[in-house]
Amino acid sequence: MKDINNNDIINPGSLNKEDKPSSELSRRSFLKIMGGSIAYMAVTGCRRPLEEIVPYVEAPEEAILGNPEKYATSMTLGMGVYGLVVTSFEGRPTKIEGNALHSSSRGGSNAFMQAEILNLYDPDRLKKCYKGNTINSWDGFKQDWSEIHEKYTENQGEGLAILSQSFCSPTLFRQYEAYKKAFPKATWTVFDPVSDENIFKGLSLATGKSLRPNYKFEKAKVILSLDSDFLHLGADNVAAARGFADGRQVNSTHDKMNRLYTVESNVTLTGAMADHRIRLKSSEVFAFSLAIAGELSRLGLNTNGLDDRNLNSKCSVDGKVIKAIAEDLLSNKGQSVIIAGSTQPSELHALVVVLNDLLGNTGKTVTYNKITDAVAANLNELNSLKADLTNKSIETLVILGGDPAFNFPVDYNLKALCKDVKNVIFLGNHKNSTSEFCSWTIPQNHFLESWGDARSSDGTLSIVQPLIAPLYKGHSTIELMNIILTGEERTGYELSRETWAGIFGLLDSESKWKEVLHEGFYNSPQSLEVTFSIDATSIKKSVGKYLSDYKP
Repeated sequence: MKDINNNDIINPGSLNKEDKPSSELSRRSFLKIMGGSIAYMAVTGCRRPLEEIVPYVEAPEEAILGNPEKYATSMTLGMGVYGLVVTSFEGRPTKIEGNALHSSSRGGSNAFMQAEILNLYDPDRLKKCYKGNTINSWDGFKQDWSEIHEKYTENQGEGLAILSQSFCSPTLFRQYEAYKKAFPKATWTVFDPVSDENIFKGLSLATGKSLRPNYKFEKAKVILSLDSDFLHLGADNVAAARGFADGRQVNSTHDKMNRLYTVESNVTLTGAMADHRIRLKSSEVFAFSLAIAGELSRLGLNTNGLDDRNLNSKCSVDGKVIKAIAEDLLSNKGQSVIIAGSTQPSELHALVVVLNDLLGNTGKTVTYNKITDAVAANLNELNSLKADLTNKSIETLVILGGDPAFNFPVDYNLKALCKDVKNVIFLGNHKNSTSEFCSWTIPQNHFLESWGDARSSDGTLSIVQPLIAPLYKGHSTIELMNIILTGEERTGYELSRETWAGIFGLLDSESKWKEVLHEGFYNSPQSLEVTFSIDATSIKKSVGKYLSDYKP
């Protein structure tokens, strides 16, 4: 019997019973079949991507295929700024490292910085503008906003509100001030699910000024960390890790390693690096700090009444341990530092400011800079926004980034609060819980696709410059804000350049601009470091009130 290809076919009826194939599958046959199936699956899983890569028609004269190019830029994360050097092949960013010349990174990087390459090429990024659930366009949004903008120009912004994440950008801060001036009846609320609000409130309580700390761990011989993971999750964690590592180096001028005491409730990277780790409930860290203050007083340090027995609550840590830490801090005056975590109350941060000052650390291992070109998260303003939404006094809400519908506190339901808001405009990089109920959803550019700027905690001004054209025709925060403010479109480059022209002044601004683009930052001759006096009596009252109101 032949088949259509003239191959012999065995007639099953011609086989003897012994020659007929067995219906039972042998172990060897099973392994052969499964092995072939798995190999086939692997081949089908390794298909080429659907997206086409378009080569140069005419390559740029300065480009040499295969040779990487490196550009300096910056990345922000909350109130933290990181100077970067990004490697690019044929116009495509492939690797991020820290800028060795930038004070906030010093050549180092962290997991958040490395992950941004994956975020840039994430296929799930928002690719188009949506009006409700229907695909629309940027031009369609501009046309809609032109009518809305005219209304708010006439009524001074009554019914208009903006919800953003914290920022430290000179250009965005300039727009923030312009927004307050153009729409005096409008509101701008800043919210972060994890923020340094308690730190800033504590500094304000201690000094009466809006300040942010800048720690110099390389100069500290003794470090006391109070529920702070400063090596991993702090706003300046890369610089902190570099400074801490420098303090561990032993050489001819530095013959002893620094010593780290960590008091924490959870195991953290900082705790893993500690010489002495004390496990303690987060709610007991305040009592521990007051016990340290009391021991310092008994050792002869004038703590301005912060060792008062009425303030000191019972601490479960062995008194010998507290005494050893206090003696170590006192014997290294001016070369020690105490740092508290952002989850601790503002009163503890005020106490830490006092203790660092009494130990002679202010101006040496810790300095305080004026908060400039930045707006931090504020829970009181968030409560005001909730009240306005509940009272239905907001008609248009503009949400700049993040996913507040998912990240809001548990007793805030943003979707329910916005059910009567006529216009909810969302700038985001993904479809998420917030985009579900918005009237307009606009794709947000990645920072490697955008122009912008930032100011770090020590006052260093940094540039954010793109390495690639927007992959999905999105827009940056400052570009959308310009539409909100003026109703007109301008590029991020124009807006950033306008800000930096004011920073440089008119004299020789072009050469300075090129220098900033090359280096990635600009060291302003104006220092933001400030001096202050501490009102220990008011801090004592605040600490006492906190302890009296506290219910564990």
